[in-house]
Amino acid sequence: LTSGWNYELVDGKVKAYCYNITKREMVWEKKGFTNDKDASKHAPIIIENNKVIFQSMRAIHCMDIASGELVWQHEFMPNSISMTPLLYYNGKLFSRMQGSEVYCYDAQSGQVLWSNVSIQAYPAPGGRMDAYQDKLYLTASPDDGYVYLYCVSINTGELLWQDKGPAGEIQGGLIIDQQTGYLYCNSDWSIMCIDLNKSPKKT
Repeated sequence: LTSGWNYELVDGKVKAYCYNITKREMVWEKKGFTNDKDASKHAPIIIENNKVIFQSMRAIHCMDIASGELVWQHEFMPNSISMTPLLYYNGKLFSRMQGSEVYCYDAQSGQVLWSNVSIQAYPAPGGRMDAYQDKLYLTASPDDGYVYLYCVSINTGELLWQDKGPAGEIQGGLIIDQQTGYLYCNSDWSIMCIDLNKSPKKT
């Protein structure tokens, strides 16, 4: 995937390529599949059944790897997707909008399974989502100026709990060790580790 942005014209392009490393030849290239003042900085995601997913600022595109044919796409004009990278987990794809919405798709068909508008918080800068045992974890900032860790049901999109941590703010993104269930993130000037098997804390 390549992308360029012209700041004077406020316009950009995204191009997708498939290159056969073994034969050292181009299989296909798509230069006009997104034209709406678009740009991207994220690497493609390869999923089952020979499909690849591209994320841009305005859209999500799923293509057949062998042919380059478009399988499905979602365009979000005039809104845009946040800089948070897509998350692929157990056959589902998750995206975040510049506003508060979180979308869950069936990665194969592109069907929207749910969209969460109950969080009502903006994606935290540098944020990254992750998932564990059918729960989605992300960082976001509501109107109070703090950044919280949110836990959302993968099956329904329901907000299960939120917490801003012992230092009063969660910073940036997060990552989860799938073997232990430990979530790692930053909290103000410290690194935090949360045992998701014991979360939320019992009161």
